[in-house]
Amino acid sequence: MNNTLYWSDEIYRIFGLTPNQFDATYEAFLNSVHPDDRELVKNAVNKALNENRHYNIDHRIIRPDGSVCIVNEQAEVKFNAAGKPIRMIGTVHDVTEPRKMEQELMKAHKLESIGILAGGIAHDFNNLLTVIMGNISIAKRPLNPEDSLHKRLTEAEKALQMAQDLTQQLLTFSKGGAPVRETAPIK
Repeated sequence: MNNTLYWSDEIYRIFGLTPNQFDATYEAFLNSVHPDDRELVKNAVNKALNENRHYNIDHRIIRPDGSVCIVNEQAEVKFNAAGKPIRMIGTVHDVTEPRKMEQELMKAHKLESIGILAGGIAHDFNNLLTVIMGNISIAKRPLNPEDSLHKRLTEAEKALQMAQDLTQQLLTFSKGGAPVRETAPIK
């Protein structure tokens, strides 16, 4: 192999280059690869050359204008009768948009999972708050409204009501409703 690359017009377009802007060597190609992805590319190429392996990887490239593009690169090596590599043949596809859509879909699934989790926790928490509220109500019955313990239990009821309101907001959020709003501080 002589380290010379032959690119189609489409690959030049993907890389944002023209034939006269590109040295058409492996090193020039690596310079277009995002620095964080160069080892991945080098390892894939080395395995293809040394272990006669086909490769199929995604990696980023940096175009001359500074924009980043995600490409899928596939290649295989052709060997001569003596087992020496003589040519690597491959393809490069711009997969930036499909990968962005996949990331958005994963993000949506994560948000949906968070909503389900928040709904389950809010429902269980609301059940606990209801038990506490009932017990406070029972504890207040025999007390005089002027009693300091009655006043403290009334304040606890107010805090519990705020907690129940917050729980209701979480339940609404978990079902795709309006976003959770802040509650007023306890006075």
